[in-house]
This record gives sequence, C-alpha cells and structure tokens, in this order.
Amino acid sequence: MAVRIGAVIALCASLNSNAIAEPVMGVDDFAHVERLGEGDQTLVMIPGMLSDWRVWEEFAERNAERYTMYLVTLAGFDGGDGPDPPPDAQSTSWIDQAARGVGALIEQEQLDSPIVVGHALGGQVAILAGLEHSDLIAGVVTIDGLPRITLPRPIPGDQRAIIVEMTVGADLRQTTDEGWRLQVDFLLNQFDEERRPLMASMFSEVQKSVGVEYTIQQFKLDLAERISELQMPALGVVPTGPAAARGGMQVARLKRDWDRQARDAERFDLVFVDDGSHYLMFSNPEALDSHVSAFAASVTE
Repeated sequence: MAVRIGAVIALCASLNSNAIAEPVMGVDDFAHVERLGEGDQTLVMIPGMLSDWRVWEEFAERNAERYTMYLVTLAGFDGGDGPDPPPDAQSTSWIDQAARGVGALIEQEQLDSPIVVGHALGGQVAILAGLEHSDLIAGVVTIDGLPRITLPRPIPGDQRAIIVEMTVGADLRQTTDEGWRLQVDFLLNQFDEERRPLMASMFSEVQKSVGVEYTIQQFKLDLAERISELQMPALGVVPTGPAAARGGMQVARLKRDWDRQARDAERFDLVFVDDGSHYLMFSNPEALDSHVSAFAASVTE
C-alpha cells in the first residue's frame, strides 16, 4: 500500500510534536491507515465524505496520551479509483468494504475491544462495523452520521435502494465536472482560512466518480432497520448549530429523526451540541473531546 505524499508531509510535520503518526500497512480494504498516540484506550477513527485520515489529526494530537488511535482513509479518498464497481443497483458494497476493513484492522493489529468513531459517512461505517463485528468492538460513536439518511418521503426498506438509484443516483451520476467543482467549493466555504487549505487538499484529490458513488450508497444504506441488533453501547454526537440545519432541516426535526432511529437499540445515547456544526472536530473540539472521553470511560467501567 503506497504512502501518499500528503501523508508523508503530515508525518514530517508531526515530528515536531509529542505525537508521532506511524503508517499501518496491510489492511487492503482501506487506502491508508495511520497510528497515533500511546493511551490505554484504543480508537478506530473513520472520516466522512471526501475526507482522509488527516481530518482527525488535531483530535489525535490533543488526545495522544489518552488513546491509541488508528486513523483511516477510505478506499478512493486518496485519489484512487475506489473499490470494485458495485455488483448491482441495490448494493452498498463500498460501505460494506469499509466496515469489513474495520474488522480486518482490529484483527491484524490485535486490538483489544476498541471504540469505533466515525464522522458522517464514517458514522454509518462505524455502526455497520458494530453490527458486523460485535465480538471485536466495545462501542460505537457516530458524529453527525444518522443510521439512515432521511428522505423527503418514507420508503419501505426493501424498496429504498432501488428508488434511491432511480432518483438521487440518476441525478448525481449526471453531475458535470464543473458542477462537481462548484459543490466542492461550496463545501469549502464552511471552513476558516486556517483549515481551508487542508480540506481543499483532501476534497480536490477525490475523483468525482468516487464521491458520487459513496454518496449514492450512503443514501441507500438503512441501518435504522437493524439498529435493534446493535449489541454494544453507542453514542450519537449531533451538532445542532446553524450550519447543522442542512437543506433547511429544522433542529427539531433533526432531533426527532435521531430519536426515532436510535430508540430501538439496547443502548444508543444521544448528545446534542448547540454550539457546533457538521465538522465538530473543528467547530467545537472541546465538546467532542469531552463526549468521546465520557463515553470511553463508561464503556470501560
């Protein structure tokens, strides 16, 4: 597995701090994995759409004495072509591969009951990994990543994937290069001048076809239907600041969606962060650190 130039640059920069990132080789389901920190509790951290492992780097450096962290980059978010094409129109094989990669990483590195933390798309991967690898994982944290993306109208679970493919999928697959660039620019506007270059380096590296396919599969995936099967503690950290009301969604509706989707799990706690936006690791790092720390402590009690 090749170590990309951006990762090398980040690694060199980290040599000036107390926390040194080390590449982890051999987990083919991911594009890249970095290990950082020397704490007793282990975290596997999965980024969201278009992001790579570096989106977690500030968190990891702040918490290097508390956790040992494995920061992953999903296949295709390193500039590559992504996983193999889905076998059919209903498949979520790319997200399935990411969840399989979590299990493979835990087994390869012989990790002892880690907590899996995911952001947005990564939150869905974390929940799916918890469902598929309950014997390996101690708990799941999803940051602004619903088990099921809410659509304008309810769709029966067995029809969801095909309807999404015919609607959302058909629209997204027609996105032009210029349209994709405009969407990326729009996303970058939410970052301050300090972080915008970092996020631009991540977003611009992802091929349009890769971003489109992950987005379509994210809409297809319905983990709320399986949430009662989750056999471990879970935490949803939900930013409800102004930027969190995406597409006109009101905060009350956002909270209602989370309550409905999480209520059938054995233990799925929810915390709502009023003064945070989608990239909570940047907009309110103190709140994120606090909630993850409290959850980790409760899991290890």
